[in-house]
Amino acid sequence: MCNYKRLAQQTMDSMSAKLVHKNFAQLDKERVKERKEENDKTRDDFAKKFGVLKKASVLLFYGRANDAFDEIAKAAEIIKNQAEAKREQEQRTQQRW
Repeated sequence: MCNYKRLAQQTMDSMSAKLVHKNFAQLDKERVKERKEENDKTRDDFAKKFGVLKKASVLLFYGRANDAFDEIAKAAEIIKNQAEAKREQEQRTQQRW
């Protein structure tokens, strides 16, 4: 993860060094940072959802169905939040067009 962050910072620095205008470079840096944060959040949400579902699978294997369903509800909440975020993003895209 540290290597990934260091490489991302180096890429941002090299890209901004190539740009002539400071304002454009700052804007580009902000867009890259926002996109990186979105990708990180998406990856983290996937990891959380997968972990919760794996835990539910283990709980169900050991005969703890109620606890497994509680874990599945947590995963469903993550999926619901992802769907809302996607819907909002689509609305923003439609407003731009």
